[in-house]
Amino acid sequence: MALGRILKAPTTGTSSLIQIVQKAATRTGVVAAPTKTSKVRVSGLHQLCVRQALLMFKHNVSAVDDIGADLGVTFALGTGMHSAMQNELLPKSTVFEGMWRCTRCGFLHGDMPYKDHLKPAQIASRCSRPSACSKCNSPQLIYEEYHFVNEELALTGHCDGLLNMPAISDSPVLFELKSIAQSQTWKLKDTPIMDHVIQVHGYMLLSELKHAVILYWIKGVFGMPAFREFHVEWNEELGEGLRADLIALKAGLEAGTVTPDRVCATADCSRAMDCPVRKPCFEGHAPEADSATGLF
Repeated sequence: MALGRILKAPTTGTSSLIQIVQKAATRTGVVAAPTKTSKVRVSGLHQLCVRQALLMFKHNVSAVDDIGADLGVTFALGTGMHSAMQNELLPKSTVFEGMWRCTRCGFLHGDMPYKDHLKPAQIASRCSRPSACSKCNSPQLIYEEYHFVNEELALTGHCDGLLNMPAISDSPVLFELKSIAQSQTWKLKDTPIMDHVIQVHGYMLLSELKHAVILYWIKGVFGMPAFREFHVEWNEELGEGLRADLIALKAGLEAGTVTPDRVCATADCSRAMDCPVRKPCFEGHAPEADSATGLF
């Protein structure tokens, strides 16, 4: 049989898998203006600007949240790695704990009666994966993440899991899995990325736990060398600073006031240029010259 009869030219349109994946991975979205009852997601805590959120609320401004195909595929691969870690790898030990839902009857193991959100005290009901469902005896159980809500801080989030690691803490240890491109591993060095440290501190605020492990998976690296592990302990200054920002945001939304404190030093910094309320934030504000260089 001639090779030309086996190999075909790349297909296009709806019959091209590449184009189907590209379309599926592309997302066009909008972040709506905050409301008085809005809550901050822990995953976005590292980007929080209280003034920005309050100005978006005051002027009813939404923000564009577009995800291109390249980033969409990256996110999908990260989601797949989370599922593999939570349901295939870590459950083979008793270190990984949490809630487990039976895919046959729906019963949830490791939880008090299921509610819309969990209080920190309910972490005490956590368990490692059962060998079979206690209700229908099915061995098919999948991990279900804890969903925390703190009404006082208007903060919400779900951590990747809990770890039973007495060498680190007698209390449960928060688990956070991150995927990172091989070209970005220089950011790790001897410490985790600061954005991720802020994120686990958000989970610490929600859960009242004081320790976390961040596990990095380096995409493009084969086997076990693809993993880097960091232990993060509660930092009072960082954690209480986040708490203060969240309280200020909630108070500002309730009162309709805007804090004068800016995150951006100038209106032309990279963050300000991407801000949906850049104009009202800097309205009537002239940049100050640097005392050392005389430059703006």
